[in-house]
Amino acid sequence: MTWFRRANEPAPPPAPLPQDPTADPSAALLQEVYRLVNVVNQNAGRLPVEAVVAARRVTDLARELIETAGARELDVYTEVAVTGIVTDYLPTTLHAYLALDTGLADVARPSGRTPRDSLIAQLDSLAESAADLLDATRARDADAVLTQGAFLRTKFTRSDLDL
Repeated sequence: MTWFRRANEPAPPPAPLPQDPTADPSAALLQEVYRLVNVVNQNAGRLPVEAVVAARRVTDLARELIETAGARELDVYTEVAVTGIVTDYLPTTLHAYLALDTGLADVARPSGRTPRDSLIAQLDSLAESAADLLDATRARDADAVLTQGAFLRTKFTRSDLDL
């Protein structure tokens, strides 16, 4: 807007966004996991026992996935999936159930399922997805070791073509 400054005066450059070059996305994700563990623990009396166990399984798997970044950065697809689980899917699932009137938890809905059943199914789906991600990450790590071994073998041993 030129109303408050002279027309020939250049506009000031936009302020740079604050960025912390030492910020570790894995550390931020771990903080979210620990926060979720606290939410689950604090609401253990309001959640079904099997839901507490399932939710903690999800948080444990997410923590394991994040900790695989200790050796190297998380694969972008893994990071996106873990971020979704930790910052959206699990909290949304838990908060939706916790917002429910406790008297309705065991009342069957038109689908025939109770909210309690739905919660357990959703948490089981999240745990299965996290377990699949962890398996894929471990397989990728194992493949990387095998690939490195093949490279070293080719690089430092005699070629089959040598006579």
